[in-house]
Amino acid sequence: MSYFDFFISVNEKLTIFIIILVSVLSMYYFIFRKTVISVLDPLFLVILSSCLGSVVVLFLYITERIENIYFYSYLLTQSALYTGFFLFRRTKPFHLKLTSIIIEKEMTHDNGMRLMFYLMAMVNIVAQLIIYTTVGIPIFLESRLEIYVVGGGFGIINRILQICYPVSLYCTMYYLLTRINGHTTEKLLARFYLVVLVIFGLLSGSRSFVLPMVYGFYFFLFLNRGNCKKSVVLIYAERGVHLVTAIIVLMFLSIGIKSQFDLLGIVGTIAERVVSYGDVYFAAYPNRLIEQIQGVGTANFLFGDLLRTLRLVPPQFVQQPIGFEIYNLANKTVEVLNGPNPRHNVLGYINWGFSGSIVFSFICGILLSLGRNIFYTSTFKSHKAKIVVMLLFASVVNIETDPPLFISSLNNIFLMGLGMLILEFIFEHSKKAQNFLGTQSAMEQT
Repeated sequence: MSYFDFFISVNEKLTIFIIILVSVLSMYYFIFRKTVISVLDPLFLVILSSCLGSVVVLFLYITERIENIYFYSYLLTQSALYTGFFLFRRTKPFHLKLTSIIIEKEMTHDNGMRLMFYLMAMVNIVAQLIIYTTVGIPIFLESRLEIYVVGGGFGIINRILQICYPVSLYCTMYYLLTRINGHTTEKLLARFYLVVLVIFGLLSGSRSFVLPMVYGFYFFLFLNRGNCKKSVVLIYAERGVHLVTAIIVLMFLSIGIKSQFDLLGIVGTIAERVVSYGDVYFAAYPNRLIEQIQGVGTANFLFGDLLRTLRLVPPQFVQQPIGFEIYNLANKTVEVLNGPNPRHNVLGYINWGFSGSIVFSFICGILLSLGRNIFYTSTFKSHKAKIVVMLLFASVVNIETDPPLFISSLNNIFLMGLGMLILEFIFEHSKKAQNFLGTQSAMEQT
């Protein structure tokens, strides 16, 4: 079913859709009301998108647009996901207010953070400028996804950006949100760099570009509880409504730029966005379209992305974006660089069939639970360890809506982490060599 056909179907039976929406939202609220610590918690958006996806599937089933097998597959895989998610004992930071666990105190400056800030910020800016000058500015492209599929080594640049952005944002928060004596230059540059990130976000063409910044703020606050400025914490804990309002304004601004500030275009875009949280279901389930897509198996799914990045296998070995294929089949288009996220239900069914998809979803739920618990119980003192925890949690929250992105994010952490260790090793040893040569020179002079 194409996007147009689905929107027509919803418009014709809008009352049914609204009743389903209200009912499912109420059910999800009852189930997850004690699971999410804040609307800024990344799990909030994951659960919301899952809820809206459930609305779409239930609407398709009630209006007899899909066969029973796909409805049962969805119910079983979604139940398996939540069974895995609630299998482990839930961590309980949720009854605490951040104002009660954060005590403002002065931090001892970590010299490694200065190097990381300069390095990550510089690489991020240079990589963005390379894309702008060679591929184009994403907001002015026909599809902003073009920058992810162009060849010539741009895949590596995109991987670099996906790590440098959150790490440089963490370093920026380090200088802006904590009490550190001195380092006026870094604090001033951090403010400037934050403005640069906002500009990059607006030019990205993404309607949700502000979310990574909000999540970065949230991650830093929680991982550094006990060290953040009290004023910052109060803004988060007691003025969350103002923060959410600012987020909405920025999202509207991004949508307005894309639609040239046409009111109907803005409203239509927002409505489309809400409904499209379940686009993979109304595209793949009706007319048995999902059966036309070839699976690739376990080894390819787990290791194909990494092996292709390292040029150890040809591109044909790796599963192409399923969302693109589903979109083109449903809308009868050819090679359009657009499409829905391949949620765990659909991806599992394509690769491992009806029964295998249930097992896959259960494993996804377990990984999501583990990642969440590790983040909320983290007590690491080292900022490097905190950054790793942040990156892992930011990756695992994608496993429900986009499992291939989760795998790709893990590969990015591995490859970029290895690169950072090598650079740090070279830097430290070059520093030691300089100190050694300086000592030798002083001895010769004496």
